[in-house]
Amino acid sequence: MANTRDTVLTALVAFAGGFLAGILFAPDSGAKTRERIAEEAKVRMRRLEGRLDSLQEQLAGLDGAVKHTASDISRKVKSASTQVGQKFREATLQAVDVLPADSVAFHVDPADVTGDLRRMPRK
Repeated sequence: MANTRDTVLTALVAFAGGFLAGILFAPDSGAKTRERIAEEAKVRMRRLEGRLDSLQEQLAGLDGAVKHTASDISRKVKSASTQVGQKFREATLQAVDVLPADSVAFHVDPADVTGDLRRMPRK
C-alpha cells in the first residue's frame, strides 16, 4: 500500500515539475500558443475534409462498379445454373433410355434392407 502511495506521489511531483518547466521555458505567451494551435487545427481539419471528400468520390465510383459487377455475377450464375439444369435433364433422359423397361430391376426386398442394417457398424 505504501509503495502505491509513493508511486502516485512521485507521479504527481513529476507532472507538476514538467508543467512548471513548460510554462517557464515556453517560447511564446499562452494566448499566442493557443492561437497557433487553433490555426494548425483548422489547417489540418481542411486537409482532412479534402481527403474525406476525395475518398467519398472514390467510394461512389466503386459503389457503381460493385453494383455493376454484382449484377454481372448474378447474371453469370443464373446462366450457369440454367446450363447445369439442362445438362442434368439431358443426362437423366439418356439414363432413362438405357434403363430396362421392367420395374423388377429396381425392386428392393425389405429382408435385404434389414439384413444390411444389422451388419452396419454402430457408434
